[in-house]
Amino acid sequence: MMGRTLWILEYTQDKVGHLVPLYAADEKDAHEKAARWAIEHDIPVREARVTHFPHGFTIHHTSLPGQLEDTTNEGTRKPPSL
Repeated sequence: MMGRTLWILEYTQDKVGHLVPLYAADEKDAHEKAARWAIEHDIPVREARVTHFPHGFTIHHTSLPGQLEDTTNEGTRKPPSL
């Protein structure tokens, strides 16, 4: 069996970005899986893209707004070190 690596389908729906992890053998397989996923979930992804992440991808469990109302100087602070 051929190894599969991580690919992420990225698309926008109702102005919100979405990321869908897929595991595929190669780029062609990734695009086929992305198309199949979109059909199964009734998602029109005409302007979607599939990106390869063979070494993994880290995401933190949260939803991020597209912009913040910055009423303080917090927007200029350096982020904390991880």
